[in-house]
Amino acid sequence: MSVTTIEVISFGYLHGAPPEAHLTLDLRKHFKDPHVDPALRHLTAYDLPVRRAVMGTPGIREAVTAAALVVDAYDAGPAHAPLTIAVGCAGGRHRAAVVTAALARRLAKLGFTIRVAHRDLDKPVVERTATGNAVVPVEPAADSQFITYMATFQAATEHTATCRSCQDGKPCPVGDPIHRAFLTEKAAWEDEQRCKADTHAATGQKG
Repeated sequence: MSVTTIEVISFGYLHGAPPEAHLTLDLRKHFKDPHVDPALRHLTAYDLPVRRAVMGTPGIREAVTAAALVVDAYDAGPAHAPLTIAVGCAGGRHRAAVVTAALARRLAKLGFTIRVAHRDLDKPVVERTATGNAVVPVEPAADSQFITYMATFQAATEHTATCRSCQDGKPCPVGDPIHRAFLTEKAAWEDEQRCKADTHAATGQKG
């Protein structure tokens, strides 16, 4: 194989410029955004309803197939080098992350060495105008609990990207403790954020 490793990165355009890549898939305009569905808006690609909604969108599976064919073209070249693929949507929490995982899983089955990164999936929902522009940019908390949460998230995402059982919402024996650790740390971080919000609100009321 000419392609030594493949890094597949998901991202949201509302959180900044696309990462540098050999191939960038922009899913914003041509594929339905789960954000418009209130039931899915605050979920992420880690949640089965979001994965089902995205993969059930007409054209998404064909886009994954097309991207895999482009990788084959790069792999046919004579030079041995890594390849980077960026997959973007509006916020980076739904379409981009789901397609990234699907593409990574497909390429892994073809024998490529895969690295998966989700730049913006962990970030909170970005409020938008009617035209889709961000109203309030949100920065993630930079504390020890968040770092632990992100470490378990990365481990769960990387495992799910190459495990069909976990991708279908049925954790395998290896993936189950990984996913449980992620959910535990996620709940702990969310509790911490709620406590901080309550503290700020109380302080504001006293002032």
